Amino acid sequence: MSDGLPLYALTPGTFDWLGWSIIDVSLSMEEIKRLGNTADNQRIFLSFFGTTGTVLHTLWNEIGQAGLCRHDMQAKHILWTAAFLKQYSTEAILSVWLGTNRTTLRKWVWIMLDLVSRVKQDVIHWPNRFRGVSEDDKALVTVDGVDIRIEEPQPFTEGWFSQKFKGPGVRYEVALSIVGGEIVWTNGPFPCGMWNDLSIFRFGLKNKLMDGEVVVADKGYIGDERVLPPKYVTDKILRARHETVNRRLKHWACMRNAWRHDTDKHILAFNAVATITQIELVGGSPLFDPFPVVERKLARMRLREALGEHLDRVMEADPNDSRTT
Repeated sequence: MSDGLPLYALTPGTFDWLGWSIIDVSLSMEEIKRLGNTADNQRIFLSFFGTTGTVLHTLWNEIGQAGLCRHDMQAKHILWTAAFLKQYSTEAILSVWLGTNRTTLRKWVWIMLDLVSRVKQDVIHWPNRFRGVSEDDKALVTVDGVDIRIEEPQPFTEGWFSQKFKGPGVRYEVALSIVGGEIVWTNGPFPCGMWNDLSIFRFGLKNKLMDGEVVVADKGYIGDERVLPPKYVTDKILRARHETVNRRLKHWACMRNAWRHDTDKHILAFNAVATITQIELVGGSPLFDPFPVVERKLARMRLREALGEHLDRVMEADPNDSRTT
């Protein structure tokens, strides 16, 4: 049961209604129904919870389909968690606004973050990079690292230092499918000062690639034969689109502001934000298409030509290279 309703009875409208009842407790159910789904109302809802009632409903269903629902779990708990991620205010402020006490809020936020983190594997799939590709496509994903601020861990060590914002942080690797425009891989967290982008790539994602497969990445990845260097790729728009995903992740205050909770809990928040972002990408809020229909074939040809030039240079540098290592 959830908020007096059976699990199967919950609809996207349930989460919209619960959200609006939190935003303005004076609103009656009839008044909430009359609000309508206007652009202004959507912006207000997003400013409080970071995403839509429809996305939260999908996330709720993912938890249910994974068999992770608890008997005492209520729909409002996922709204509390979304508010925590979006606002990242103190427990004192959030508990007053959400109409609960700090102990109950803390309990359910961390329970829900754990559940959402566990369903990430059901939402973000590495094999999804094959959607819509042809047999000739060998560059299937773009890869980039995203640095997230954290408060200074104790004892102090330079190993957390991020050059991007000149302070302590953790780094995650994110891979985005080129054709589908969806998140297909994340890896982390890694201390920013100890792990650069290339080291993280070689530690995990490189071992997931098929023979002959390469990734498109920026200059931080130069030095590996499985990376298509920027100067050989004419389609810079691919990396620009990837940066759009990084910005979507930092749309959430918990990813934008310094993380003040235990560092080992950061992955729960990141996984939740990445999972929500992926649901949005495939459920009605996709990224821009880097290949307009008229230019799609030409763009793929340019990528293949760039790959051929890159492999030729690899062979010139090392004639014994198998091109598949």
